[in-house]
Amino acid sequence: LKFENYKTYGFAPNQPKNLAQNIYIRNGLGIDSSDVFNFVIQRENPSKENFYRMFRLESESDWLLPVQKKTYMRNSQGTSVNVKFDTKKFSEPGLYTSKINAYRDDASRFPEFELWATVVIPHEFNSQNNYVLKFDNEKLMPAKHKRYFINIPFGTSSLIVKMSSQKGKYVEANYRLFNPDGENIFLSSLLATDADENNVQHNHYDLIAGVYEVVVHGSFLAKGESTYDISFEVVGVNSPNGKIVVSEGENKINLQNLFNKKENYSVEGEILGYQKEFTVNVKGDGRFEYPFTLNKNEKSKTFEVELSKEDFNKTTDFSIMIFDEQGNALEKDGLSYASGSVSVKNIYGDAESTKLKFVIWPAFTELIDEAEVKVTEIAELTDTQKVNINYYGRNAVEFYPSVAKEISVKVDKPDFNYQDDFVPFGKIYFKSARKDRVELELPFIIK
Repeated sequence: LKFENYKTYGFAPNQPKNLAQNIYIRNGLGIDSSDVFNFVIQRENPSKENFYRMFRLESESDWLLPVQKKTYMRNSQGTSVNVKFDTKKFSEPGLYTSKINAYRDDASRFPEFELWATVVIPHEFNSQNNYVLKFDNEKLMPAKHKRYFINIPFGTSSLIVKMSSQKGKYVEANYRLFNPDGENIFLSSLLATDADENNVQHNHYDLIAGVYEVVVHGSFLAKGESTYDISFEVVGVNSPNGKIVVSEGENKINLQNLFNKKENYSVEGEILGYQKEFTVNVKGDGRFEYPFTLNKNEKSKTFEVELSKEDFNKTTDFSIMIFDEQGNALEKDGLSYASGSVSVKNIYGDAESTKLKFVIWPAFTELIDEAEVKVTEIAELTDTQKVNINYYGRNAVEFYPSVAKEISVKVDKPDFNYQDDFVPFGKIYFKSARKDRVELELPFIIK
């Protein structure tokens, strides 16, 4: 038998150039049974010798259907395999994975290559479920996990995840949130039977439309099976103009509810601190150092960094650190994805100011490589400053579907000093009286 190595390519919308080693469709809700998807197969190291081989194709599931039963390769030419999905088999939301095995079409039936396909069918938010998904009495053994795929609709401003325990039942679990590109963007605190709180709730912002994944992990230290309830709710109150920018004095901002349900909120706001953005170029033969000052009135300083996926793929390591004047590393982290942050808290008591240094230290695949990095420096104040928010003199507002509302925002002159290249920022909080919780936070900047 003469062995060959093969390269396979399939349609994957979330990947660069829409290609990956296998077919991976993150949102299969729009797939029709008549749609045709394509695999491309090539020999890795084709020789100059004459080559001809026929392959028999066999699927391992009843939903992954090869259009042809056989395919072949000749010399250095590749081949392709077309497939369809029987969408009637996607009866429940979840992750559907299967493969087509390609065997040598002779008496040996030698396995040559595999063509994998994965389709995600997510849960949907709509007016029928009032934009809330609930899963009660879920069971999870220690060190096991359960996956929930949820389709975040366009116009979502907030995702509220609430995981709670049941009275008299044991639980020790937490959850992770993954964005549509599969990046882990959040890890919750632990929900435990002996904890003071019987629920873990988090609001998630800055979402994009697409399929997110929530993975609930049963603690490997759990004493037995965990029982929990979990719910997901989305809010669609947005600023049609995008980022909210206000100035000192009286301001009017337009907000609109993009979902088909009525929302009732009490509103309030506050100035939280000040921030600035700048861009730096980092190279393979050095590091970027940025001295900064942590002032007495600042609770913390955070540096958020972001670079393009293309630049991130040039790196083998990307460290972000904060040092004191003696060169001691106070905080350090590394990027697993193309963005990240590092923060330092003010632990210096009555000191009027403390000199520190923010450092970016990358490692590239090639010494001559370089990358452009967007940096946001954020100073959070110890004492916040209230902002007057009202709707016709009241701090309560009702949002009807698709109806724009004009909210008044009165901003007094900030009672703190900041450098000219910084801008103050804050948040408007929307609290549901019925549920007694903040469901939405809209950030604003003052210019």
